[in-house]
Amino acid sequence: MLSLVLVASVAQSAEAPSAGALVLPPVGTFAVGKKGPFAGVDTRKATERFDIAGHKRLVTAFDAKLGGKAIPADVTLGLLEKANVTAKNVDKPESLKALAAAAKVEWLVTFDLGAKTSSLTAQIHDSAGNKVGDAIVLPKAQLGLTDAQAQQMAELVVPKLLVLEKARIDTIAELNRQAELLKPKPPEEFVDTELTQLKKKRAPDAAPEGSSWPDARRVRAFVAVGPGAAVRDLQLSGNQAAQLADLKNNAIVGLGVAAAIMPLELFDATAGRSWSQLSLEFHYRRAFVEARSDSPGFEGTTCSMNDDDVQLRAGWRYRFGDGDGYAPTIGVAGGWSQENTRFQCSLPLVSTTWRGVDAQLRIRQPLYKNVLTLEVVGGPRFVLPGPLAANPQFSLSGEAWLELKPVSILFARGGARASWLRASNPELAAVDTRAFFAFELGAFF
Repeated sequence: MLSLVLVASVAQSAEAPSAGALVLPPVGTFAVGKKGPFAGVDTRKATERFDIAGHKRLVTAFDAKLGGKAIPADVTLGLLEKANVTAKNVDKPESLKALAAAAKVEWLVTFDLGAKTSSLTAQIHDSAGNKVGDAIVLPKAQLGLTDAQAQQMAELVVPKLLVLEKARIDTIAELNRQAELLKPKPPEEFVDTELTQLKKKRAPDAAPEGSSWPDARRVRAFVAVGPGAAVRDLQLSGNQAAQLADLKNNAIVGLGVAAAIMPLELFDATAGRSWSQLSLEFHYRRAFVEARSDSPGFEGTTCSMNDDDVQLRAGWRYRFGDGDGYAPTIGVAGGWSQENTRFQCSLPLVSTTWRGVDAQLRIRQPLYKNVLTLEVVGGPRFVLPGPLAANPQFSLSGEAWLELKPVSILFARGGARASWLRASNPELAAVDTRAFFAFELGAFF
């Protein structure tokens, strides 16, 4: 009897399965010893051994059919030794199971070459050593096998292995699908990036964006109005300065108005970002005053006066850190301003109208959560040419405010804004210093 075992492993691909193979050496019956002295009498003993020549031909044939995935002959011999599989027990179920575990394969094929029938019979086994399907018979085979016989056996066995492996993979895929259907569904989670970040940042005392109003972290607009005091110091020099009356400026009661809108905070897609603090602003101040003369010859003479200041400004700030922290926001601002003082009487007084363009740096620093904030704005003012400003000179403007959002939509701020303007014409040179201190109350949205 001649036995041969082929161990085949099939790759995990349901679309195009392919098999690697472990081809074991054929086990043939060999005669050992010398023939007897009499003709027709053979005294040699029969024993089972591995057929090394047939083994090499089978490895070559299966390697060609499996695209170079057959295990080399020397590796096969090493696996046999490690699993303690010999020529006598190579077809036993326990031997096949041990070989499958050592080679890490799913399928095994045993071959038996009958000495009487001269046919090679193949039987496929699974990794547990159980037979699968019918046997495959190749007639007219002998010890050593020819190349043609090895190729014919490979053509008969390999297609059946591929069909079995594809069915195994399909079964596993169906079991996995059913297992997925039986799994309990996880609870729904926020998958939108913005909603996830908002959920993480949510605090017990803070209203989330888009769900509650007002939100002190998201100011879309504000308006405030309140009383204040304006002070002014006008210094004149030049050829006509001596002919003008001296002004004694005390603090003057005034009224301040401030309003702003933040366009990027109006939309959820851009609100709350580090770069979304773009502002369009309007500031106005008016002083309520009447001039009275105490010069000789003009005692008691009164003079009405219009004194106001208007600013239109656009600004942008970048926030460092998140909206609930104490990191500052820093940016720039630019705008147009007009400071006007007009006397309506016969007294020798100078009326001034200063127009200019501001280029400012602005810094906003939280002092207590989102409730109390300090903002400082300042920079050069470029005075535009006018009647008294034929030759504008270097000038400055700036302001500082403490802003308070204590409860609900209530908004309050207290602080001051100031300017230091210099200009001249051929007859006069002026240095005009102004400041307005105010406390304004209003609402934010």
